[in-house]
Order: sequence, then structure tokens, then C-alpha cells
Amino acid sequence: MALAVRAAGDPTTEPRMLGFGAVVDGEDVAIEVELTPGPAPGRASLVGQLVPPASTTVELQTGGGELAAVRTDDLGRFLIEPVPSGPVRLRFRRGDRHVHTTWV
Repeated sequence: MALAVRAAGDPTTEPRMLGFGAVVDGEDVAIEVELTPGPAPGRASLVGQLVPPASTTVELQTGGGELAAVRTDDLGRFLIEPVPSGPVRLRFRRGDRHVHTTWV
């Protein structure tokens, strides 16, 4: 579920903040991200953090099914770049479950 979407100014040139939340095995979990457009289409960067923090792998999935995977640090922070143009979603493991965001 998307918690918040904020855009200041032109969304093609300004960073966008996104938040997603879920309840997994009775625990509230969230993923907060900032998507910053790059100098050319398909060159954006995505900085994020898992709340509560967790050391895991975060995957970015495109509409075409391609995956990019990165490890979080001990505070649950991660960086994915470049982020391709088009719809994407994020996925990570919490315990033995996969948690994924809506398509954005």
C-alpha cells in the first residue's frame, strides 16, 4: 500500500518521495524511497530504507520482468542506480515472506 507520494515542482526533474507499508506476521514494515531523475531518461537513482531496519536484499523489478538486486546495510539503507524508465516495483524478504510494493 502506498503511504505517501510527494512531488515538488516538475516530477521529471525533481526528486519524488514514496512510502509503502504492510503488516507482515503482525509487524508493521515500511519501505521509504526517494527517486531522483537522472541526466537522461532511464538514468534515475533510488535511495531507500527499510523500517524497521533490516539487513536483506532489495530487488527492483521492471514491467518487463528484469530484476536488479542490492544489499541493504545494517540500518536498512540501499541505493539502486540506474533505475530504468517505466513501471517498477520493489521486493524484499521479511523472515520467510516476500514483501513487494505496488507498481510505480
